[in-house]
Amino acid sequence: MKKFLLLSAILTVGIWAMFAYMNAQNWTLESSKLSPNEEYGIYQFLYASDGDHHAPYGTYLFLQSTKAIQNPLEGYLIFAGYCGNNLSYDWLANESVVITCAASDSKSIRTSASKAYGIRIKLTLTNSS
Repeated sequence: MKKFLLLSAILTVGIWAMFAYMNAQNWTLESSKLSPNEEYGIYQFLYASDGDHHAPYGTYLFLQSTKAIQNPLEGYLIFAGYCGNNLSYDWLANESVVITCAASDSKSIRTSASKAYGIRIKLTLTNSS
């Protein structure tokens, strides 16, 4: 019985590790920018799958402490959507960020946070046509 439980535990961990590895392969870090005081960073990832995320093949921006590992699942999701090649983001100050997205309409935006970790986030949509 102990051998069965040990084997089950090993298989469960192995399967979990395989899925975690496969999910990590879908994320590509495109760019990053640190806040002026370098305490936080914004990390732009592309998600290359039609999996269980809410913006398949879309662009994601995560805000996280610079002390954290650059893992998209550990940051605070501040933006997810479709801007073509026209997404920009900038720090205006330590506590203020602006995101500019060229999108034909607001349906292209799947997530847009207005505040995270005390940092104000402003989204500006520009016409993509």
